[in-house]
Amino acid sequence: GFNPATGEAGPMVMARIRRLAGRRLARLGLDLDDDAAASAVDALLGPGAAAHLATRRLPMAHAASLMTGLERLAAQPPTVPDPQQEPHP
Repeated sequence: GFNPATGEAGPMVMARIRRLAGRRLARLGLDLDDDAAASAVDALLGPGAAAHLATRRLPMAHAASLMTGLERLAAQPPTVPDPQQEPHP
C-alpha cells in the first residue's frame, strides 16, 4: 500500500497502477512493455511516466500524478478494438 512513513507507494500499489496503465495504454495501441513506446507513454502520462511505471516503489506524489494521467486516458476513445468485446455484426 501507501507507506506514510516513507511517503512511497509500495510494490502492491505499483503493480495495480501498472496493470491499469497496461490496459489503458493498450486501448490506444501502446504496449507498456515495449521500450519503443516509452516516449509515447511519457507524452500521455507525463514526463518520466514510463520509468516510474517500471519501478516497484515510487514517491506518493509521482504515483498520484500517474493516476491523474490514467484518469485522463479513461476519457479517450480507444484507437484499437478491445479484444474482450465481441464484434458487432
